[in-house]
Amino acid sequence: MKNINYKFVDGTTKTIEVEDKFYEEYEKLERETKRLDRKETRRHISINVFEEKGVEFEDESVDLENSLINKENKNQVLEAIKKLGPKQQKLILDVFYKGKTLSEIAKFNKVSKSAITQRMQLILRKLKKILKNF
Repeated sequence: MKNINYKFVDGTTKTIEVEDKFYEEYEKLERETKRLDRKETRRHISINVFEEKGVEFEDESVDLENSLINKENKNQVLEAIKKLGPKQQKLILDVFYKGKTLSEIAKFNKVSKSAITQRMQLILRKLKKILKNF
């Protein structure tokens, strides 16, 4: 029998005695969780290092969202979206209304993320142009 110390969100801890086979599985899960946390942390640290050095990453979607929010008449936005092709409309719907990531969309469509990113940039430029004409 082995002991597992479980820490609750409120800071309290509880010690649980479990059989060896359950403890081994628990240890495997703990190692995998730590590995994934390290992997995630490394990814965020690398972006932070770039930002500390003054490198900025342009996010076209934020610009579109701001322009959409700042438009007085939401009907103009809907009309602009209607002027896009069906595939372009679906991409806008998936990203801005369904909250899908570009990676998810790329995987579903069996294309690269960069292909979806390029499509999105094209659509955003087209929408900006249409909205300027309203």
